[in-house]
Amino acid sequence: MQESHQPGTNDEQQESRMHWYQRPAFGYFHLQEEIAAMPLNERAQAARELYGVEPAIEETPAFLREKFEQLDLEIEELNEKEAYELALFMNPSYVTSAGFRLLFLRCERFNAKAAANRMVKYWDRKIEIFGMDCAFKDISLLDFEENDQLALRLGAFRVLPTRDEANRGIMFCCRHYWDHRPNNVKSMERLGWYMAHAAIEETWAQKNGIVFLGAPSDYSLPKPSRGDKVDPGLSMFLAQDAKIFNDITNILPIKIVAIHHFMPNTRLRFLFEHKLQYLNPTLRARYRQYDLRTPAENMNKLRLFGLSQDILPVEIGGGMAFSYEDWIKERMREDAFVSDVMSDYYYGS
Repeated sequence: MQESHQPGTNDEQQESRMHWYQRPAFGYFHLQEEIAAMPLNERAQAARELYGVEPAIEETPAFLREKFEQLDLEIEELNEKEAYELALFMNPSYVTSAGFRLLFLRCERFNAKAAANRMVKYWDRKIEIFGMDCAFKDISLLDFEENDQLALRLGAFRVLPTRDEANRGIMFCCRHYWDHRPNNVKSMERLGWYMAHAAIEETWAQKNGIVFLGAPSDYSLPKPSRGDKVDPGLSMFLAQDAKIFNDITNILPIKIVAIHHFMPNTRLRFLFEHKLQYLNPTLRARYRQYDLRTPAENMNKLRLFGLSQDILPVEIGGGMAFSYEDWIKERMREDAFVSDVMSDYYYGS
C-alpha cells in the first residue's frame, strides 16, 4: 500500500531520522556556490594566496603603531574577556609584547577587530587546555605529561622542515597516527596547539602563512548502529576532530593560506564536508580536496600551488625524506635551553 504524501511532513520526518554526520552543514557543492558569490576582490585574494602569489603586507613602523592602537581599542570594546584579563594579570609582559600581538594581527591580515576576537578566544581555550600552571607562557614539551609525550611520538601533527615555492611553511596532519583513546583527547589538543605554535615561530612563516595538509586514517571507520543511537566511536571521532580543527583554524594565531585535504575513498567524503562547517568563508575559499587513489594527478595539481612532490610527505604521495624522531629530539633540546635561559632570567644563575 502506497503511503500518502503530505507536503513537507515526509521530508521533515526523513531528515529527522538522519544522523547529524550524514547531513553535513556545509557540503562541498555549497563551497563552489559560496566562492562564486564572493566579491571579486575577495575571490582574487583567495586565489593569490592559494597559488602563493599574494604580495606581503608592508609593515612600516607607522603602520604597526596604528594597528597596535586599533587592536587595543578593539579589545577594550569586547565585553566577555575574563580569560584575556586573567592572562594580562598573570603575565602582562607576555600578553602585551609586540611579538605576541603581531601573531594575531598577521594571522588576520591586520584586521584589528578579527585579531582582537581571536586573541580573546585564544585565552579561553588555552587556559581550558593547559590549566593555570602552563597557560600563561610559551608551550613547551617539558610540560607534556606521559600521555602527551605518547601523542607526540605518534606523529599525528608535523611541522615539515621544508617550505614551498612561495616561502610558506607546511603543517601536516595525518589521522593514521592519531591517538584515539578516549582518555587522551586533551593530549591531542595540547599536541595540536604545540605544533601550531612551532609552525609560526619564524617571522617569514607568520607573514607568508602556512599551508595545511590533511590526510585521513586508513583504519576502519566506525559505522552507525541501528536505530536512533549514534555509534559512540564515530561520535567521539568526529567531536574530537571538530574541536582540534576549530582550534587550528579559528582560535590559534596561525595564518592558513591554503588547505589541501586528501581522502582514500568516497565513503569518507562526508568527513571532509563535515570539516567545512568549521571554516569561515575566508578559509573555505582556500580549501581543496583530493583523492588518494590518483597520486600522479594530485601531484600535478599541487605543483600549480607551489607544492612539489619532493617537499611533500609520503603519506599523500610525496617523496620527502624526514626523520620525525630527530625533529622531536631537536625540539626537546631547544625547549630545555629556553627553559634554562628563562630560569636564569627570573631566578639568577
